[in-house]
Amino acid sequence: VADPLSLLPRRPKEWERNVFHIPASEVRIMAPFMWTGVVVEQLRDGRRADLLLHDGRIDRRDMERDSFWSGRSRVVILPLPDIRRIHDQWMLTPVICPDNPYTFRFADHSGADRAPTSRLLRKLEEEQS
Repeated sequence: VADPLSLLPRRPKEWERNVFHIPASEVRIMAPFMWTGVVVEQLRDGRRADLLLHDGRIDRRDMERDSFWSGRSRVVILPLPDIRRIHDQWMLTPVICPDNPYTFRFADHSGADRAPTSRLLRKLEEEQS
């Protein structure tokens, strides 16, 4: 895979136009504690958040001040099996996130050691089952 962003799910055109400028280094992939499927992505920039809902609508809102999300990022919310599928094709590394320990980012290169993240994903899948 030449571009890790190609591994993310396709989204509605309006959303794709909103996130096309976000590089892979600013993408966070998060598995929710409980999968509701209502919000499937967020575009965070400080207090502002655009939320992509499962039906394709975009909900724009201000969020509480949060030091973790103080910068710009695209947060893709996926179930753990989908995250594992992405990790199998491009290594993911855990991100320290106080709100959700199931948060990952694309590794700087795809040839890094996948074993630690693979073990973590298996552990998280066991915890969720």
